[in-house]
Amino acid sequence: MIDNATGKAVRDVALGPTPAPGPQQRGESLFFDSHASHDGWLSCHSCHTDGHSNGLLADTHGDGTFGTPKRILSLLGTRDNNPWAWNGSLRTLHEQTAQSVRSSMVGDMEAEQINDLVAYLHTLTAPPPLRPQPESAVDEQLVARGREVFAKSGCATCHVPPLTFTSDQVVEVGLSDEEGATKFNPPSLRGVSQQDRLFHDGRAQNLRAVFAEFGHQVPSGISEPELDALVRYLESL
Repeated sequence: MIDNATGKAVRDVALGPTPAPGPQQRGESLFFDSHASHDGWLSCHSCHTDGHSNGLLADTHGDGTFGTPKRILSLLGTRDNNPWAWNGSLRTLHEQTAQSVRSSMVGDMEAEQINDLVAYLHTLTAPPPLRPQPESAVDEQLVARGREVFAKSGCATCHVPPLTFTSDQVVEVGLSDEEGATKFNPPSLRGVSQQDRLFHDGRAQNLRAVFAEFGHQVPSGISEPELDALVRYLESL
């Protein structure tokens, strides 16, 4: 407490001793700390804004190549999305975190710090959908129809419901990067309605474009009503 007349502290008020930070709290501090990076100017937060994404592409050597920039994925819900890296080469979140420090940040961390970062990442839950609940009886039928189209089109083979909507594999998607790679690690569809760029290089500018412009994994005969239903269902995840 400060005396306004003198500007001096006259009393200390405390709610109690500050507890020592645990792994999750230490990891959160490291997530926003740039000191571990080359020249101390880049942190995890620089690309994964508040654990999400800055919406850009980055060439981080994360898949073992240069000149093949990839979309920066959200880390919300990443704890459930094994494997990691666009080529699925990293089998644990611990490996992915250590690799990101080395290749993306060009830095170094002690083993305990990597463990703390992973502990923090485990606190990041998947992003909520923008349209989770049907808005009317007609909309409810549309979501249900979209779920049927999702199953009929084989989407669940790579994006397995109901928890993660991803799978432990890399799959041929009919698109290639600058080095000719055509197999990619399917990202989770949880919160996919919050993304305005999709595919490994962000070439699809919205969910509808994934199917209407690029024909991603859907039968060539899919009708417009079926496409409307499928997009609406994905908006609910």
